Amino acid sequence: MLLTKFVFVLMQAIDLDPTDAILYSNRSFCLLQIGEATKALSDANSCIKVRPEWVKGYYRKGAALMSLKVR
Repeated sequence: MLLTKFVFVLMQAIDLDPTDAILYSNRSFCLLQIGEATKALSDANSCIKVRPEWVKGYYRKGAALMSLKVR
């Protein structure tokens, strides 16, 4: 329940600053924890798009893909 609320807060924060990769990364993590792997993957891709040099975006993408069991 707490993570679901945090996802909502992060959604609002992303609306205010869609160029902040940390917000996408954090929301990706929360979504993955609540079983929303497809949405987590989307946020990981957004994180990578905003900040391609930041390795954490790729880590989040890998975690989402592993959850989806994509090879």
